[in-house]
Amino acid sequence: MHSNVRQLRLNGISRSDREFGNDPGINGCIQMVRVGAHIRIGLERWGDHSPHAKLLPPLYDAYCDTWNGDSMRWCGYQRADDRSPTYLQVWVVRILGERPPRGAPDIS
Repeated sequence: MHSNVRQLRLNGISRSDREFGNDPGINGCIQMVRVGAHIRIGLERWGDHSPHAKLLPPLYDAYCDTWNGDSMRWCGYQRADDRSPTYLQVWVVRILGERPPRGAPDIS
């Protein structure tokens, strides 16, 4: 699904309301993968499944905390790579549509 994602935390620390409110978010294709009882959510460029297409580090052990219309709040754990620390993260996801609009520029 073509979505807009804004992160409520930066390195595990809650962002201020003003900082979060001014964040336009990142547009991309949200992907959900389930392995056993664990859910991983990622955001990547539309139509690009290469390793370099990741727009945000994945959200591990994700669960949907709140759902209201076309907006969801997903909580989980995030880390930039295998050597970096793991942080609690919250994503605010707004579904923009099944696909991006035709001819829309890739602004991600």
